[in-house]
Amino acid sequence: MKIKRQEITDYQSAVLLLIKQKYPLFLLGVCISSYAVFFALDKIDMFKKNIPISEAKNIQVEQVRTYTVQLNDDLWGIAEKMYGSGFNGVDIARANNLIEPFTLVENQILILPSIKSKKSTTGDITEKAAQTQRVTEYTVLSGEYLWQIAEKVYGDGNQMSKLIDANRIPYPYNVEGGQKLLVP
Repeated sequence: MKIKRQEITDYQSAVLLLIKQKYPLFLLGVCISSYAVFFALDKIDMFKKNIPISEAKNIQVEQVRTYTVQLNDDLWGIAEKMYGSGFNGVDIARANNLIEPFTLVENQILILPSIKSKKSTTGDITEKAAQTQRVTEYTVLSGEYLWQIAEKVYGDGNQMSKLIDANRIPYPYNVEGGQKLLVP
């Protein structure tokens, strides 16, 4: 027994039915087509920016700054020498893909990123400034840990030892939400 196909006279309904049946594939096709168009436009834009060789000679290439590690150097000291702020030590570590504890080796060459200097940590300490010590209080938020808190209050997570010492926090250095910490 053969089933005869009915002729579809309402083409609009047929197309809508087909789209509903093939909707996931239709969306995938739209996404791929959009990506291809954006990729092609990006390549065309790159070709438009092509600079003739005669003009390329006048372009100055930015030199990569480096620093050769000396005996007993640390990231804080290097950042103070090169940027005037020890807080930039984190940026040097990121630029060189260093992992904690940021151990440096003598004669190691570090790339110095082109960044702005953070809060200055160099300069002369006056007699009056040496006698004053700013101590504030910080309330720990739920889920925070010492590294995050040190980044908030000092701009550098490596300074968490100051918080540990000032608050006599025992190993494993856990803090709880609502806990009050002295920030020297």
